Amino acid sequence: MLVLLAAAVLKTATGDWTDACVIVLVIVVNTSAAIIQEVKADHAISALTQLAALEARVIRDGGQRQIPPPRWFRVTCWYWPRATSCRPTPR
Repeated sequence: MLVLLAAAVLKTATGDWTDACVIVLVIVVNTSAAIIQEVKADHAISALTQLAALEARVIRDGGQRQIPPPRWFRVTCWYWPRATSCRPTPR
């Protein structure tokens, strides 16, 4: 980006207005695309955050419990509406 900006300044200083305008146009399009991509990424992260589970339903000692996220990795059995999984999980 800085190289393009320097090139635009040099082209302007030498009087080559056509090339200077094209270089400035490239800078504007590139910056606009980067901003649009950043905004879309922020929206995607916000949407994914909304989908994150706040609690997990688990089976412990034969009964269902709800536990907060920090303790999920100590759970050995997960309860989902149609399936139960009892695999070892890392601590």
